[in-house]
Amino acid sequence: MADVIITLDLDGKSVNKKLNKFEKDSKKSGNKAGKQFSVAFATQSKKSLIGLKTLAVTVGATIAAAFSGKAIIAAASQQQDAINDLNSALRITGKFTEQASQDFQEYASSLQEVSKFGDEVILTNAALIQSLGNLEQDALKGATQAALDMAAALGIDLTAAAALVGKAAAGEVGSFSRYGVSIKKGANNA
Repeated sequence: MADVIITLDLDGKSVNKKLNKFEKDSKKSGNKAGKQFSVAFATQSKKSLIGLKTLAVTVGATIAAAFSGKAIIAAASQQQDAINDLNSALRITGKFTEQASQDFQEYASSLQEVSKFGDEVILTNAALIQSLGNLEQDALKGATQAALDMAAALGIDLTAAAALVGKAAAGEVGSFSRYGVSIKKGANNA
């Protein structure tokens, strides 16, 4: 292949003038393109961020619903376990009827409204009291209330208070002395 050589003889002034005009036009064109790019980029970025925000909110809501659903299922399971504990304790002590169970569940719900304990915790601890004390329905209600009051007054765990009340209902009151409480034996253990 042959090399082609082109020789241009240009007048210095006219070349400089043309180059200066080219440079000025290029800057103007570059500035205009830059502004258009900035506007387009900002608009597109805003749309992308809004889309990203919408996606994040949707994903967050989906995750929250999944965890909330799991929490609801876990709470329902815990509630059912507590009812089963109560029913078992009532059966073992010969005090179970469907009506007695339902009545006590309603009582536990009413206690939940005036205490810091959920009704499932109250039911579980009432089952403990019943297992230890073998009480009649009204006596079980009173003993459960006493356990709630004792837990609050002594700053102890409700299960510990329920165990103490259940033992007291069975006649064993020696454990109370550890908490500085003395018991006078009445007409009945309740």
